[in-house]
Order: sequence, then structure tokens, then C-alpha cells
Amino acid sequence: MPNTETISVFLVDDDIMFLKSLEHHLQHKLKHFVQIKPFPSGKEFLSHIDEKPDIVVLDYLLDGDDTSVNGIDLLRKIKETSPETAVIMLSAQDQMEVAIETIKYGAYDYVVKNENAFLKTQNLIRNAITSIALSKQIKSYNFWIKVILSIIGLMILAAIIIETFYRNILH
Repeated sequence: MPNTETISVFLVDDDIMFLKSLEHHLQHKLKHFVQIKPFPSGKEFLSHIDEKPDIVVLDYLLDGDDTSVNGIDLLRKIKETSPETAVIMLSAQDQMEVAIETIKYGAYDYVVKNENAFLKTQNLIRNAITSIALSKQIKSYNFWIKVILSIIGLMILAAIIIETFYRNILH
């Protein structure tokens, strides 16, 4: 795991037992690398979407009353609010069409809720953390390249100005 600042991971699942179990598993396995916030409903998560988490683990089917928000709707809202957020979709549905649909809308990956779901989710979070760290490094490198190129450009401009306007004085 790369040396990075703490990564925010939001868990959204209306199955409280699954949510608490996943939270406990990830806290134990990822320890200080992540700050985990669980949300038992899409509505509750939406009230915190402006926090722009690094990673969201999101249930595909969120049950509840008629005003509940489903996973695909949340995925779209996450990508509108924070396109760089990695969203890992979870579902008890082991259907290729569902996985393809979530990827189409920008999910980082899709995990079927089975006996391997916790381990797969943990590994995907680790991979996402690595991707996030690399993306931050690339942004930093791009910033410094722009700074250096700007300095070089200013030096060239200064040399042209000196040569043009102060040629007689220097020679």
C-alpha cells in the first residue's frame, strides 16, 4: 500500500448486518489507511455527498420506502458531484447485465455479495488507493512541469527583450 494520507471510504448499504460487518472487516484489514463512514440508506449518504469521498462502496439495490434512492441513481449523483470518486458497486445479483450497467455509469468495479465479497472489496479498495495516489502524483508532476516551463518561457522572453531593447547598451 502506498504511503498516502488517509483515504475516505463511504459504505452505503441498507442491509445493516452486512454494512456493519463490512465496516468491521475493512477497519481491521486496512487499519489506518482509511477513514470509513457507514450509511444505512441512500438518503443519509446524499446528505454527506458534498464531502467528496475518495471511495464509495455502494449497494446496487437499496430498499426502503417509496422515496428511497437506488444504487444507479446514487452512482450518477456521485459522478456528477465528484467524478474522481471511485465507486465500487455491490449486489447480491450475479448478473453480467447488472455489472455492465454499473460500469457503464462509471463504477470502478462490481462485486457480487457472496463469501468472497469482503476480500474482493478490500482488494479493490487497495487498488483504488494506489490509483488515487498515482493520480495525485501525476497532478503534482504536471503542476511542477507547468511551473518550470513558465520559468523557462519567462527567461526566454527576458532574453529576447534584453537583446531587442538593450542591444546597443550591451555591445
